[in-house]
Amino acid sequence: MANQKELFDSKYEDRLSILIQKQKKLMEILGIDAKNLCEKSKTKESRILALALMVELGEFIQELNWKPWKKTKKTLKQAKIKEELIDCLHFLFELMILWDLNASEIFSVYLSKMEVNLNRQKKGY
Repeated sequence: MANQKELFDSKYEDRLSILIQKQKKLMEILGIDAKNLCEKSKTKESRILALALMVELGEFIQELNWKPWKKTKKTLKQAKIKEELIDCLHFLFELMILWDLNASEIFSVYLSKMEVNLNRQKKGY
């Protein structure tokens, strides 16, 4: 497994940067100027995006056989499941952009938090 330094030098951060840039472009088209929002507007926009994210998560779960009481199970559609997850990712990216997280910071904070979570599990969290 690659060490943290190798991960930061990898192509994956570049891919994440590309996705974030594309999301920023979509935000511009939608008239969302993340860099110039005051804290109150940023908070309001974040609430809207968090709600949209929850709706998309609901759409994702609707694609699963999540009702244990239901006798008939539908055939899972992998393409639709993946599409709903990507819809979630769009709103999550927008939230990260609003709060000034770039690809490098997302990568770094993710790895740091992963280490915390792994240590918690080792300690019986």
